[in-house]
Amino acid sequence: MNKSEAKIILRDLAKYGKIAYSEHSIDQMINRNITTEDILYALMWGKIKSVEKNATHQNWKCKIIGKTVDEDELTILAAIYSETKTVIITVF
Repeated sequence: MNKSEAKIILRDLAKYGKIAYSEHSIDQMINRNITTEDILYALMWGKIKSVEKNATHQNWKCKIIGKTVDEDELTILAAIYSETKTVIITVF
């Protein structure tokens, strides 16, 4: 998977709110006052910085750099398992 393919998948899933969150990402969101709207906004408008195959977990790990709704910097690590399943691993 390349950055363009990852961008299409992430934006499509963000558009329809079909994103799952790891427990770790939820904890990080609470600690940093990041909302699901912030995550979706960053996925829709952010830039895919890297995509790498994770053979252990059978997914594609993506690093997304974007902004929150309030224009604060936001970095997201997400795992794409398929065109219908993406999990937010962490946010910072």
